[in-house]
Amino acid sequence: MMEEKDEVLVGNLKTGDIKAYEALYEKYRGRLYHFAFGYLKSHVEAEGLVQDVFVKIWKRKPTSSRNAPLSPTSLP
Repeated sequence: MMEEKDEVLVGNLKTGDIKAYEALYEKYRGRLYHFAFGYLKSHVEAEGLVQDVFVKIWKRKPTSSRNAPLSPTSLP
C-alpha cells in the first residue's frame, strides 16, 4: 500500500476519516515520543504526552485551517 502524503491525510482527517487519523498516529507517534522523551526523560510522561497530543488533534480536527505536515512545532 502506498503511503499517503500528509496533506491528504490531514485533509481527510478534517472530514472525520478515522483511517487518516490512524495513519497519522502510526507515522508520527514514534517521532513525537522521542521528541517528548528528550525533554521529559520519563517514558510514562512521554507516552502520556503523545496520547494527549493525538486526542487534541482528533478533537480539534474541524478547526484546523491547514493541510500541512505534522511536526513538533505544528502540533496543538
